Amino acid sequence: MSGRFSNRKILTSKPALDEYNQKYHELYFSLGDAATYKRLRIVESGLVSCFDDSNIYDPQKLQVMSLTKEGEVLGVTSFGIFTNSKRTESQNLYARIDLVITEKKWRGFGVARILVLSVLVYILELYRKRLYSISCLAAHEAIANILESISFTGDRRDEKGFTHETLSFEAIDPNEYFTVRKSELEDNLDKCYQKLYKK
Repeated sequence: MSGRFSNRKILTSKPALDEYNQKYHELYFSLGDAATYKRLRIVESGLVSCFDDSNIYDPQKLQVMSLTKEGEVLGVTSFGIFTNSKRTESQNLYARIDLVITEKKWRGFGVARILVLSVLVYILELYRKRLYSISCLAAHEAIANILESISFTGDRRDEKGFTHETLSFEAIDPNEYFTVRKSELEDNLDKCYQKLYKK
């Protein structure tokens, strides 16, 4: 790895996203970039986060994943992991993909799909033994289409056009799903890298 990136902190004890950070030196995933998340939310003022209402989701559970190119932000996605106290079995966790925001100048490079896949890979690597579902209230048709292309089921709920997308692990093997999505993430990173650097 080039010296400029050699002191970066490892994301987690799990290798999934860190191996991509090692492979694609110019493209980098990081967690916890709350300042960038807030800045992009101001720009995309029409987006509604499930964490805006503390009566529904605890804001302390909000997590942020960002993708940068040589330090410049391409996009962010917010998400959370929650415990369903009513479930007595070991699979008592559910995840919520919240907002997926791509910087306008980087749209058309597949960044949104990469952000969705990266969050899925991160969540599944850490929690797939205990997850029973992942959901997203998709405000944009593009996000709904991405999710439905990777086995989420959509249900249009209201006049605003939001689509409630759900992935249930009742009938899907989470280990197999993780393997497929991990491979797909790498393929999409390759394509994005080729577009960004025209190689």
